[in-house]
Amino acid sequence: MELRDARKLSPAELEDRRKLVVKLRNSGKTYAEVATMIGVHRNAVSKYCALWKNLGAKGLKVKGILPVDLKVLVAD
Repeated sequence: MELRDARKLSPAELEDRRKLVVKLRNSGKTYAEVATMIGVHRNAVSKYCALWKNLGAKGLKVKGILPVDLKVLVAD
């Protein structure tokens, strides 16, 4: 699997990656194995699996970040 910087992935790609984490974990892979395969920290694997268990697919959705005009934040 080609590892790509997650900051450059679309929200849909990030969600697919999270679903793959859960699928691999449910297939019997350890947290460390999944983390190495996907290119994330094992704590992220644990987090995604917990979200899946508690919230289902909705828990794996990417929360959007609104663009901010930095000029508004700087006092003149």
